[in-house]
Amino acid sequence: MEAGADLSVAVRVSCPGECDLRGGVVEVVSRDGDVVRGKLSGAQGGDSSCIADIFLKAPTEAGEAEWRFTFPEQEVAGNVHRESALIMAYEVVPHTTSIALWGVPSPVLGSSFTVKVGIKCSALCQLGGQRVEIHDDDGVRLGEGRLRDDPKPGTEGLYEGEVHLSAPENAGVCNASVSFRPEGSSLPHLGSVGDFTFRCLEPPEHTVAVRIIPQGIDTPLEDIEVRVGDYQTMTDSHGTAELEVASGSHELSVWRIDIEPVFIELKITEDTEIEVGVEPGRFVDEDDERMWM
Repeated sequence: MEAGADLSVAVRVSCPGECDLRGGVVEVVSRDGDVVRGKLSGAQGGDSSCIADIFLKAPTEAGEAEWRFTFPEQEVAGNVHRESALIMAYEVVPHTTSIALWGVPSPVLGSSFTVKVGIKCSALCQLGGQRVEIHDDDGVRLGEGRLRDDPKPGTEGLYEGEVHLSAPENAGVCNASVSFRPEGSSLPHLGSVGDFTFRCLEPPEHTVAVRIIPQGIDTPLEDIEVRVGDYQTMTDSHGTAELEVASGSHELSVWRIDIEPVFIELKITEDTEIEVGVEPGRFVDEDDERMWM
């Protein structure tokens, strides 16, 4: 069981002579000598055994442990009953933790960005103020942050924090890991690690201004997706969009579900303005494409 866990135990005691043991005392002794006592009451079901409900707490240190359940020698209802005992061995394990990660921008533009990390304990322990770190594949720390004092609203025991990261210098897909190692807790906890990826882009150098020219369509020109390579944005109500991109060869793509996609190869060496004509999307009826026999 987990360290420090609460446990409710029903201890059943019976006498071979079917004596009524109600009012008798049961003791539970830990390896450290701590004693918890409970009184026997009548058991349901009509037999002569009696039950004591006892509430126990697991040790706060991980490792092997045991409880000794004892019915001490005692007089109950005018009869003396000899001692009876039972040993229950068990293992105390650390609490486990889990990681949630969200708000990862991809692609990453610029030298820094922020992600949100959530940590939860299997026993819902208080984790506010604990530190989380993010490292790259080589173990280089990209950033660290602290969990907020209170759980994230709407969750049960999920503590949230923000981590500010320094983006790697090289463009491309980057692998990173979130690591959590609890510190200063009165109960043992296992740390946890979560992996994620993100894409870094080269720092933008030039502006590409795109203007959508409708050709045979009469619909609003906003919210059309415009991409230049990995750089992406949406058009405004006038059908215009601006992107900051790096020098080099890029594919310009224009897309929305109701228009025909447009793809244009660009070589960016300076600030560029381009007009793109768009036509209504061509919806193909599959029946028209079949040959009927």
